[in-house]
Amino acid sequence: MTPRDRVLRAITFGTPDRAPLKHNVTGSAVLKHGEALLEILARYPDDYGTDTAFPDLMARRAARGGRIETDEERTDEWGCTWRHRLDGIFGMVTSRPLEDWSALDEYRLPPVPECTPALVAERRRAFDERKKTWYTYGAGCMIWERMQFIRGDVNIMMDLADDRPEVERLADLMFDYARRLFEPSLLAGCDGVDVGDDWGNQAQLRIRPETWRRVFKPRYRELFQFVHQHGAHVRFHTCGHVLEILPELIEVGVDVLNIQSSCMSLGELTRLGRGAVCLEVDIDRQYEMPHGAPADVRRRAKECFDALSLPEGGFIWLTEIGPDVPLENVVAYHEACRELGG
Repeated sequence: MTPRDRVLRAITFGTPDRAPLKHNVTGSAVLKHGEALLEILARYPDDYGTDTAFPDLMARRAARGGRIETDEERTDEWGCTWRHRLDGIFGMVTSRPLEDWSALDEYRLPPVPECTPALVAERRRAFDERKKTWYTYGAGCMIWERMQFIRGDVNIMMDLADDRPEVERLADLMFDYARRLFEPSLLAGCDGVDVGDDWGNQAQLRIRPETWRRVFKPRYRELFQFVHQHGAHVRFHTCGHVLEILPELIEVGVDVLNIQSSCMSLGELTRLGRGAVCLEVDIDRQYEMPHGAPADVRRRAKECFDALSLPEGGFIWLTEIGPDVPLENVVAYHEACRELGG
């Protein structure tokens, strides 16, 4: 069974020979640990063909002497200025283009490649070659997350509470952007696309479920129908406590749901998610992985696997490795994945 077959069978409940593994390593972890971390990742290769050499990061590490602390600012293509205190970590937005809604009429999203026959043919050749071994993601984007960056998280929360019409105008722009971004890869035959929107806080949804259902749910449904019409899967990442909308994420067409399991009851995740969607499970990036002992990591991995996996599939290992995770816990996690079925 090729790694691609394994992933496809996990997603479609087609009984893979084991649960697939997907590496998820922050740049800051590579910058901190260097070759010692890369050796572990090479010892436990994943099923997505992830390049774990990280040549650009390793060159930066050599230049910085392994130091990850920084104080840098940059402005991205969306017009947001970011401040970074740790190299290889997302950072914080310090200024944004839609601080005032009066700028919306003139605001322009970054360009996406024009969906030409030549571009589609070029991507098809690349996908066809890669699909001989690996599952292929064609494109990825953030929608709700990006709206927060360009408007401001507090601002847009207040806008939603006040039912400001500009929020839906911006949402329409963002969902249309995602559709145009995905289209060339979908026409070229990619296996899936990726959407990442953190909808949860530590213990509840970030906005009222009724607001999510009114503003975002129908737009997700339309976008995901577009993806499915091209025969591709939807992978959806969302951090935090999302039990209130988990069944509806499945309803609108999510095929692979990447969740932060430690924010929610495993019993409720089992009841709502196991067998209904392929769960890409982060076992615990907040507690056991950074602060526990290796035995704690193995125990948590077994709890998640026993609660959320099925013999038919529906389970993918994916846990973030950040700079605060000790290397012995990285090893313990991968050993547990292998022993339990990964």
